This record gives sequence, C-alpha cells and structure tokens, in this order.
Amino acid sequence: MPIDINTLSNIFQLLVGQKALDFKLDNIRFIIDNTANKRYFLFGDYTQHDMEIYTEIALLYPQSILKIYVCQTSDSTSLDQKEMWERLFVQRAPAQYLVIILKWIW
Repeated sequence: MPIDINTLSNIFQLLVGQKALDFKLDNIRFIIDNTANKRYFLFGDYTQHDMEIYTEIALLYPQSILKIYVCQTSDSTSLDQKEMWERLFVQRAPAQYLVIILKWIW
C-alpha cells in the first residue's frame, strides 16, 4: 500500500517538534491500525504527555505493545507523574521506568 505525502508529513511531525496530545495519540493509533501483526516498543519521557498517551495505547492495543520505556530526566517527580506510573502498573502495561539524570559538569 503506497503512503501519501500527508501520511509522511504526519509521521515526521510525530517524531519532531511540539504537537497536541491528540496528534501523537492519533498517529500512533494510525500506525498500529495499519501495520497488522507488528509489535512495538514505546519510548518517552515523563515531562510531557507520553505516559498518558502510552497508557491509552496500552489499553487499546495490549497485544501490539512489547514494552513501554519512560525516562525520568530530573531529580524529582510530581504527584501527577507518580499517579500516571501507578495507572500503567495497575493496568499491567509492560512498562519500565528509567531514571536518567543528566548533569553538565564544566
């Protein structure tokens, strides 16, 4: 099946730049819906909406998600972030939380 220019543009926007919550969710759903029998790893961080989006994707497509990796990039987490992680855990999503603290040493 050929991919049209709008689809390519949407995939590019998915990978770079700022976008609305629905944009990322809708495009991941489109990719999964149009690639039968494929399984995915989802990578994101906890500073934006990745945890919320990936939780929704894991609920909608439990057989398509191999693992969700969420990276913590600062020293602390908010209550909302902790609640989102708990939601992933309770739903038995195949997720792993990574703590990566990057500090510049000059």
